[in-house]
Amino acid sequence: MIDLLSPLLACVAAAVRTRRDLVAENLLLRHQLVVLTRPARRRPRPAHRDKLLWVLARQLVPGWRRHLVLVTPDTVVRWHRLGRRLLCRWRSRTVGGSWSTSP
Repeated sequence: MIDLLSPLLACVAAAVRTRRDLVAENLLLRHQLVVLTRPARRRPRPAHRDKLLWVLARQLVPGWRRHLVLVTPDTVVRWHRLGRRLLCRWRSRTVGGSWSTSP
């Protein structure tokens, strides 16, 4: 029941937020996408201008920390492994509702 109510409550909360909060959230999330899609051999590192943006966000945007979501590469690998495991399990499920009893 809580799984059904939390998206509904999130939609209601987003409806009553101010336009300034929504614009700031979109700006910060888009900036994270830009940083993460930069070509790099290893994990992308924020540049000085990226850090400056987050310093300004800290001063100007209340609740800036909830918009800062950094994911480690280990987390992404774990998500991929879980997805692959679920895909294999879904493909190997029995169809028809009963198991075969052939020897």
